[in-house]
Amino acid sequence: MKIGGENFYPTAFNKSALRQPDHIPGRKLVVVEDPLPMEAIKGSGLNAIEHPLEKILENINSRNISPREVAKLGYDLYIAGILKWDEYSDFSFQAELHPEFDKTIGALTGEKARPDAKRDFIKIWEDKYGFTVRHAGSNSEVAKRALHILSVLRRIENPIDTSA
Repeated sequence: MKIGGENFYPTAFNKSALRQPDHIPGRKLVVVEDPLPMEAIKGSGLNAIEHPLEKILENINSRNISPREVAKLGYDLYIAGILKWDEYSDFSFQAELHPEFDKTIGALTGEKARPDAKRDFIKIWEDKYGFTVRHAGSNSEVAKRALHILSVLRRIENPIDTSA
């Protein structure tokens, strides 16, 4: 699917999409090739090689996740090199986690903080992306970050089956 001439579903988890954490000096992301060819694995009793992100994403449902879980997921995706620092900041900042939410934003909106209430974060980021495109344009840095975050959430929702 293409939106604005760009591929809407960029490959979020392939080696070329992995990014070095740009906020941690001296830390390098190392991508390790599978040590065994698939032929050696098939007869060995091993069913598959587990990708490091599989453990992180094991129980994640992008359409049913709480702000507290999003903050943790964002950190994990940043450390894994999937999100850049600015994307991590945009994604992981959840106002409801602030202890004064009810007295500040909550007082203005009339809502109480519910940091453990599950939400559809794909829908939330679709709305954020649409708002950003309408007000800042699709080529703005904020829109590009929102689109990347949305593509990562969609990839989590519909992962590519690599066991073949």
